[in-house]
Amino acid sequence: QEALGVLARAPDPAVEARVLAELAWAHLTLGAVDSAEQYAARARALAERAGAPRVAARATSNQGAIAWRRGDPATAEALFLQ
Repeated sequence: QEALGVLARAPDPAVEARVLAELAWAHLTLGAVDSAEQYAARARALAERAGAPRVAARATSNQGAIAWRRGDPATAEALFLQ
């Protein structure tokens, strides 16, 4: 969260997307699936707009892990294969 505050002063969309993707993973690891899902979606959208394909892939992978955690293996597989 602190990193997002720092980015607000010197915005870099690709870096912000990476921070959001890492927050998504951290929240998922802690069991906060709903907030993880929100961070992952924001990360993916921002990374795609910023032209940061590696970060978009990380966010998409996070979305797959979230789908798996929610018990939706079909969606998880589709996301992992993107």
